[in-house]
Formats: sequence, structure tokens, C-alpha cells
Amino acid sequence: MSESTTKTTTTKPASSPQMDATQAFRATAESGAAQAKEAFEKMSAATAEATASIKNSYSSAVKGVQDYSTKAIEFANANTEAAFAFAKTLSGLLPKHCLA
Repeated sequence: MSESTTKTTTTKPASSPQMDATQAFRATAESGAAQAKEAFEKMSAATAEATASIKNSYSSAVKGVQDYSTKAIEFANANTEAAFAFAKTLSGLLPKHCLA
């Protein structure tokens, strides 16, 4: 009797389901990473723009407050000078015995 041995070799096809899943997962991960990077860059640019806008707003507000304060001091100075001038004029009009 002749023994016939049959060897079955299992060769994996070039693209096995496991390889396809790994490649699909890798492609999905890379795509997700690229999308996350793009979203981060957009968010970073928007944040920088918002920061610049807020900085400009605050600069304008500070300038407005400085201008307002300067005008208030000018008005107070003018009012004080007018009050002293009025008091000086009034003291010149009053008789000397009323000032004592």
C-alpha cells in the first residue's frame, strides 16, 4: 500500500480580512488625526483673531477713559479757577468791614 500524504498548505491571500481591517483602521485614524489637526489650526486662528479683537476693544476703551479723565480734570480746573476769580471779584465789591 502506498501511502499518499496530502499536504494542504494554507496560503493567505495578499489582502487578508485582518490586513484590510488594520489598513482601514489606520486610514481612519490618520484621517481623524488630519481632521483634528485642521480643526485645531482653524480654532487656533479664530482664537488669535478674537484675542486681537478684544485687545483692540480694550485699547479703545482705555483710550476713551483716559480722554474722559483728562476732560474731567480740565473742567474741574476751569471751575476752580472760575470760583477763585468770582471770589476775588466778590471780595473787591464787598466793603472791608464785611470781610472781617
